[in-house]
Amino acid sequence: MKPDAKYVFEKIPEAATRFILRKHFGADIPNFPAVWKMKVHRYYGEKYIAFKLTDHTLPGQRFTHCFCLENNRMITFFYFKPQFPNKSWGDYGNDAILIDFNEDRTVLSLFFFKGMKNHSYSLFKQWAAGELEEMTEIHNLPVQQEFDWYS
Repeated sequence: MKPDAKYVFEKIPEAATRFILRKHFGADIPNFPAVWKMKVHRYYGEKYIAFKLTDHTLPGQRFTHCFCLENNRMITFFYFKPQFPNKSWGDYGNDAILIDFNEDRTVLSLFFFKGMKNHSYSLFKQWAAGELEEMTEIHNLPVQQEFDWYS
């Protein structure tokens, strides 16, 4: 199974939690990511996501991190297993998300699987076991958007 969309974000060097959208492959995900609306901010109009620490508990699960959009609207909670410190899973609406950071957590990739919300953990297990070879196929899709906010 291959993802329907991939979003690649890069950490803003001077920000503690914000990541700016750099590339988007595949399908558009509704209402994602957030758009900077403060006109006085240098990133006005840019698309972003916030990656934050949290301590959120649901019956039988404790989450250590979350993603937020505008006004700290949380979209998913997750945690990193010790054997996979830069990979995790979550959901957004009815979709499953696989989460992949580079080693120094400056580049973040989110893979969306439409309609697979209830299968996010099983997708993660397949991915961790190397059984989702189709994950690389998303790179063969045309780039929907590419952003250069350094210029």
